[in-house]
Amino acid sequence: MTIKSGGFALFGVHIFLGNPYEMRTVGAMTVRTVFWIFISISLMKMSSDKKNRLIL
Repeated sequence: MTIKSGGFALFGVHIFLGNPYEMRTVGAMTVRTVFWIFISISLMKMSSDKKNRLIL
């Protein structure tokens, strides 16, 4: 996820410098970033749930 967010940040710099871009690219990158953040949080919660369970 860090690499994706880093790529998004670099894209932000690209836009800030006045280079051309398409809004659909911004939208797609936003959707991808939110998706991977959701997946990461879900996996962290699942992992911590398994650690907190007693194994009988």
